[in-house]
Amino acid sequence: MATVRRLVDSNHWADSSKNEVPTATTGPSLTRAPVWLSGRLGKDYLYFSYNMGNSIQLAYSNDLGEQWQVFMPGILPLSDAMECQDYIAYPDVHVEDATH
Repeated sequence: MATVRRLVDSNHWADSSKNEVPTATTGPSLTRAPVWLSGRLGKDYLYFSYNMGNSIQLAYSNDLGEQWQVFMPGILPLSDAMECQDYIAYPDVHVEDATH
């Protein structure tokens, strides 16, 4: 059985380079960072895009209800996503522990 807890304070993330809370994010995809991942930044990873749609970003934290840090400069710029013409958003992240 799962336990659900609503986080009512939305100021849980900070841009690690500017210490700012990002606004207008789209398509978040939350996953637990796998234990086999070397160099883990935190226990939980949140992949998302800013509304501008020019890159996929990664926020990380060790506790869902605590401060999140945004990995800068991002993890997938639009220029590296050949299938996308002028906009990138809504990352869909799946972790396959068996095949890592």
